[in-house]
Amino acid sequence: NGKVDRKEWLEAFREGGISANAWRRRNLPEPLFHKLDRNGDGTIDLEEWAFSFEYFDEDGSGSVDLAQWLEGARSITASAGGVAPTRSGQEALEEFFRKVD
Repeated sequence: NGKVDRKEWLEAFREGGISANAWRRRNLPEPLFHKLDRNGDGTIDLEEWAFSFEYFDEDGSGSVDLAQWLEGARSITASAGGVAPTRSGQEALEEFFRKVD
């Protein structure tokens, strides 16, 4: 439906976390990984992923849509001094979101 609620967000990680290497293989922005990997152990685990929902749900609607996901990723990347995701990076972000949706 183009939006992901908290339950769907958490179900995306039901089989465990995502490592830095897996994140890179998906061509996702590294500054975003480091922001979401709150404890710095090299893996975004379920607890960290759950916490990140609040960051992307900026309007407090209880769901995150693709535009919010992309804007959050751009904002995190820019605040870390990185450049905006390339076209292929943006496509990777969109693909990742669709897997969650």
